[in-house]
Amino acid sequence: MSRDDGATWDELTGLTSHPTRPRWMPGFGGLCLHSVLVDPTNAQRLWVGISAVGVFRTEDGGVSWKLCNEGLHNVAPEFIKDPDLGRCVHKIALDPSRPGKLAMQFHGGVFKSDNAADTWTRISAGLPNDFGFPMVATSRGDLFVVPLLADNNRVVPAAR
Repeated sequence: MSRDDGATWDELTGLTSHPTRPRWMPGFGGLCLHSVLVDPTNAQRLWVGISAVGVFRTEDGGVSWKLCNEGLHNVAPEFIKDPDLGRCVHKIALDPSRPGKLAMQFHGGVFKSDNAADTWTRISAGLPNDFGFPMVATSRGDLFVVPLLADNNRVVPAAR
């Protein structure tokens, strides 16, 4: 974290020393923290998405973090045996007009949360495929995703 435009940096030890940290295991895509979201109405509330681990939320600017994987399935139970982890988050988007509403592109579905990530509900019905990475929410709350064919075939369906 930097509070001076990148002149200096501090580690968020609340996340890197989370009690689940010793059990984090990389999936096929590695162990990557790729989504960082800040609540536009409360700078102390943030979310992060970590591939093969899941979603975390802080309410105190990063001092402590809550694992928020309820409603998400373990995508690699044969490799990641931990009942709390193994959630392969690809991208999280925050609805800027409703800060507690999030959407997630997951390895095996598109999900939403209406309660700041306390629980997740699958919303993939109607999509041609439910695998992908790109996702964004507009200021009006419109959600855009780019479905891809599959993990091993990362192209859009019918090339469109």
